[in-house]
Amino acid sequence: MLYKSYIVTHQNKFFGICSILILVFRLGWSVTDAIWATGSWDYTQGVCIFNENATSGLFYTIADISADVIATAGAVIMFFLSGSYKLGLRSVSYLIARENILRSSVVLLFESFFLYATLVWKDAGAFQVLFTVQNLVYIFLMNMELVWKTVRDQEDVKSFICSGDDNQNTFPGAEKDDGGLGHTV
Repeated sequence: MLYKSYIVTHQNKFFGICSILILVFRLGWSVTDAIWATGSWDYTQGVCIFNENATSGLFYTIADISADVIATAGAVIMFFLSGSYKLGLRSVSYLIARENILRSSVVLLFESFFLYATLVWKDAGAFQVLFTVQNLVYIFLMNMELVWKTVRDQEDVKSFICSGDDNQNTFPGAEKDDGGLGHTV
């Protein structure tokens, strides 16, 4: 998502540096979480007891929110700076801004609840469920990226097929075949 934001912003240094800082911050807290999380075997019940660390969960949640804010800000800024708002609802910039806003809304809603739970809840079992739901949300969002890619591709095909200008119906550098053997126009 951060790389996509960097590309959408035409490799803007500010967005690149922000993306790297957020990525390092997130990775640092992920490693910290792996170190601080504990597990033990309960012989009486015959189960493994795994305890997630609330502090590291809090900080990597902050990193996740920051990543979404940067990605969405980049998409929306480029939508307006590129003049894509003048092109209507079929521009690629609009589609990317729309997917970022939708994804960020889902993430911000869930991560806000996650932050609340991290600060207030004390039940280890509830944290297990919460971390599982967080992983599911991210899996669904990754799948949503594939759906949006398909939608973007379909919009590109529609605009390619529906354009009335014969010259616009070919890709740059393509030659038009006149139907004869070995002849191109």
